Amino acid sequence: MELPKHADLSTEEKNAKVRISNEDSSPYEQFYHWPFETILKYTKTFPTPPPKNWTSQLGHENWDPRYDGYCDWAIPFQPEDPFGGMMRIMQTQMIYGAFSKEDLVYPEIQIKKLFAAPFERALTERSKSKEHLRLQSKIFVLKYSLTPFITSYDEEWEDRLTDKKVRAWRLISCYGETNLDTLHDRILGPAMGWCRHFHTYKYIVPTNGACFGPGTSEAIDKMHAMTSYTLDSSKYQLAHLLREPGQRLVYIYDLGDTWTHNLELVQVANRGDLLEMPCDDQVQNALIKEYNGELPKIKGVQLFAGELNCAPENSDGCGGMGNYGHLLKKGKKHISPEATRSPNWKDHKIKNAFKFDLDAHRKRLAEAIAGKSSAKTGQKMCNMMLQPDSHRFLNQQTRPGERVHEKCVGSLKTGCVPMSETIKIRPDKENEAVCAACGRQPNVQAGFKPLLRCGSCKAAWYCGKSCQHSDWKNHKDKCVKMRKERKEYKKEVASCDDQKVLATRCSR
Repeated sequence: MELPKHADLSTEEKNAKVRISNEDSSPYEQFYHWPFETILKYTKTFPTPPPKNWTSQLGHENWDPRYDGYCDWAIPFQPEDPFGGMMRIMQTQMIYGAFSKEDLVYPEIQIKKLFAAPFERALTERSKSKEHLRLQSKIFVLKYSLTPFITSYDEEWEDRLTDKKVRAWRLISCYGETNLDTLHDRILGPAMGWCRHFHTYKYIVPTNGACFGPGTSEAIDKMHAMTSYTLDSSKYQLAHLLREPGQRLVYIYDLGDTWTHNLELVQVANRGDLLEMPCDDQVQNALIKEYNGELPKIKGVQLFAGELNCAPENSDGCGGMGNYGHLLKKGKKHISPEATRSPNWKDHKIKNAFKFDLDAHRKRLAEAIAGKSSAKTGQKMCNMMLQPDSHRFLNQQTRPGERVHEKCVGSLKTGCVPMSETIKIRPDKENEAVCAACGRQPNVQAGFKPLLRCGSCKAAWYCGKSCQHSDWKNHKDKCVKMRKERKEYKKEVASCDDQKVLATRCSR
């Protein structure tokens, strides 16, 4: 989807302006004072992609060379002042948001909402189309790659853009009806090797800059998104944004380190079709090595091939590959003690960036699909102890069906650093559930028939008997645990209901 056209706007939208508080004396860019139709015209004056050393009359840009696409909502920005926005937030935090006397949100959010309104309307219309209904049942094969490649952001610019010899990439598949929140939690993270339920994320449509993200998040890196505006990723599916081979979607994981990924659609298939050989030489070589030229059938959520372990979590990815680029340059035999202590490398005993274990990544992906979705709040967080047990007051308040799980992370030098996380024991709801065998996630809200529960644990979900039978070997050991967790959850709900009844009686 492209930037909205003038004809796509209502009269009200054409004349809409950003409201800036009378108490706000910040020097906003000139276009913040224009009607939206004028802002949109100005945005379209930027060449895409811009030629080298190109600058507009006002010194603005709206293109990100890391993924060859529009930046956040295609809104122009001044690259020479990267911290200006953060300083403005600090100066105006008592004027906007919860403290606003005029019921105003930050001007940066207001302008993004102006861009989002016609895009949301277009997505609503797309949802009703026959083409969208058809694509929901299809399986999308995606090349999922971390970008940039081997070099860091601030060094060797040209090499970084052209080097194709070393990249962290995966060839994966999933259903077009998978919503973007599930795609992040249960597919992209496990397939690449990121921790689940740790950092937050957002998607960007490179052809217009539209952004999608979690409706709720308590991840520590959420602080970097105080003036961001995203459409709720749980309400939109992959098929809303990708429709034919060659189209791309950008996925940014960890808004502090900004690990940027490209998701390129390479095949739209039916279940049972053969995987087609992509024209990418790197992927071709990996598939030939893995399958000896006999490509597999597409069954649902799968990881077909990949190369290179993903970067260590919290390894300074700001502006690109960060320290990971420097680590890769040290060669295929190098072992970094710092990298091996990072959460995602430590949990899976990874010691070297180049020794990629495809089967181990497949196992993580299968476990994520067969398990439960992550809790919407209480992401992994390290709590530094000032005195014994002093970190416990930071633990999240849990709801029925949730537990706070703690473990120690750190090194011999730092000692035990407690990391807490909210774990879900309640079964997934209908709109969260995916088939534990194939990973299908029907759009229940649009009227699609929901998945069926396992008759024993009533916590695992399946498309039908064939998927359940194919998964029984994997599920039978989990079934007992899931049944026990569900009983605990039901007891907690009953106890809460009893307390509510008692509180109502006492208030009379």
